[in-house]
Parts: sequence; structure tokens; C-alpha cells
Amino acid sequence: MAPPNAKTQTTTVRPGKKTLAGVIGSVAAAAALFVLVPKEESGRQVKATVNADQTVTVQHVAGKQYLDAYLDIVKVPTACDGITKGVKMGMRFTPARCNDLLEEELVAHAEPIIRCVPNAAAYRWPI
Repeated sequence: MAPPNAKTQTTTVRPGKKTLAGVIGSVAAAAALFVLVPKEESGRQVKATVNADQTVTVQHVAGKQYLDAYLDIVKVPTACDGITKGVKMGMRFTPARCNDLLEEELVAHAEPIIRCVPNAAAYRWPI
């Protein structure tokens, strides 16, 4: 947990054309993915809160935020929480843009899975 005087960034992932919650059918599951993926990809800790309007607010708590593009272990330009699509060295991202990119990537990976498991959105997944 960040010390009480630590500066934290909070951004809200707003519904766009496609939201992760809309694709997988669960706002709670979407919020869980917004916490689990950053931990797995970059080791950072975030807090995700589901708002009354079904948006998800993501707050950086601890760990490094990769806002500047860097070369990963296999020399692929990477930023944010493992985002590589369209990333070029020298690029810089805001926390809000990183959250948008993360949601886009999660949607892109969730859609084919949901197509293969048509009733997955109706299933009550243990979280």
C-alpha cells in the first residue's frame, strides 16, 4: 500500500464503443481484470472501483507505472501494462490512456473467448 503522503493517480475508464464489462457481461469481472493484469504484466498494484454508472475507476496504488515506451526483454517497444500494439520508442502515455489501451486489449482478447463460450456472460463466475 502506498504511504499516506504518496501521490496517487486516479482515472476512470468510461464506456466507449465497447467496454470490457459489456463484452464479458460483468462489471465486477471487468474490475477484477483491471487489477489482475497490471499485477501480472508490470507488478504494479491498482485499486478498481465500480461506480454507480457502471464505469470502473482505476487508482494506481504502488509499483512502477511504465508511462514511457521501453524495450521489453525481447526488444519489443512496450508501454503501460504490457501494451505493444502501436507502441514506438519515444512515446509517452498518460495514466488515463494506459487504462484505455488496457481495456482495448482486454476486449480484443475477451471477444473471441466469449464467441467460443456463448453462455459465458450469463455464468456466475467466482471472483
